[in-house]
Amino acid sequence: ERVRVSLYHTPALSGVSKRAWPQRYNEAFGLQHIKAYVFDDSVIISGANLSRDYFTNRQDRYMRIKDRPFADYFVGLVDAIGRISFGVASGAGGGYSLRMEPGMPDPSRDPREFVREANDVVTQFLRRMEIQHPAAEAAALGERDTLAIPTVQMRQLGINQDEHHMNAFFAAVDEWAQSRACRSLMASAYFNFSDSYKRSVLESHGCWDLLVASPQANGFHAARGISQFIPDMYSIIEHSFVREATRRQRGSSVAVKEYARDRWTFHGKGIWCYLDQDLPQLTMVGSPNYGYRSIYRDLEAQVTLIPGPASALMSDIHREAQGLLAYTRAVGAHELRERIRTAPLWLHGLRPFIQNKM
Repeated sequence: ERVRVSLYHTPALSGVSKRAWPQRYNEAFGLQHIKAYVFDDSVIISGANLSRDYFTNRQDRYMRIKDRPFADYFVGLVDAIGRISFGVASGAGGGYSLRMEPGMPDPSRDPREFVREANDVVTQFLRRMEIQHPAAEAAALGERDTLAIPTVQMRQLGINQDEHHMNAFFAAVDEWAQSRACRSLMASAYFNFSDSYKRSVLESHGCWDLLVASPQANGFHAARGISQFIPDMYSIIEHSFVREATRRQRGSSVAVKEYARDRWTFHGKGIWCYLDQDLPQLTMVGSPNYGYRSIYRDLEAQVTLIPGPASALMSDIHREAQGLLAYTRAVGAHELRERIRTAPLWLHGLRPFIQNKM
């Protein structure tokens, strides 16, 4: 009675595809990717799964926010996702069974009806939060306060809140950069940013650093089977982007930096935005890798933090960014071209088919 386990199942994996697709790779259809840990009135927002590696040699981000209404928000979000997931119930002989809540369709058997019902559950939760915490509350914040804006993305369920938020952010950065110095750092565990986000970076008037894992710091480095080629695929995508940045003459204002730390892997993600000064005025932290899956397939949540002008948080998040950058170096088209020369030719051919599943 004190423990509740809920297992989310994507509606995109059903029927023939569920029976035919190898179980090892079925996460490509979509999964629950949110990482939020609530303790009393505190929430830890992260991109970490909390497996053993994250406590030893896997770099990620963790942001603790102590605020009761904020904690209530994530308790409500977890509850909403639990209501649209399979519940784990104990069975006879020490086994277990998976059951949907009464009235909630099985996503693997009736995906269309599931999407309708699941959208209703999550949308009602988000509307309650908007009523309880209207945007006007931000006007009452003091100079030492920090505005925290949680956003979720569940495209398969018809919920695109974070995508709209990100598009508004990119538009704002472009506008800011036309009248003031603006530079941003965007980090992801994998170089597979969505086409729309890459376009926003390349067309922006601002300066951008894109921070990703080097092949050696990629979680799939030294993997076996088909997974061993995943770092090569990311390098192919990375090379294509750098070539496009060069073609657009954006090489001086858009840089790709790779995290390379001996015996460490990189799983960090987020954004830092600097305006006219050496401290960031905004950061985003959470689960999205800003790729195709983050927008179209997985359940994601992140938080945008905007510190007040007298808040000490700006210095803290700047030190965090500098700590990550200390283990990075910039990579260019020539180095990437030499790197991908050893990748199998068939891998280049598969890119259009598998890039949106990575």
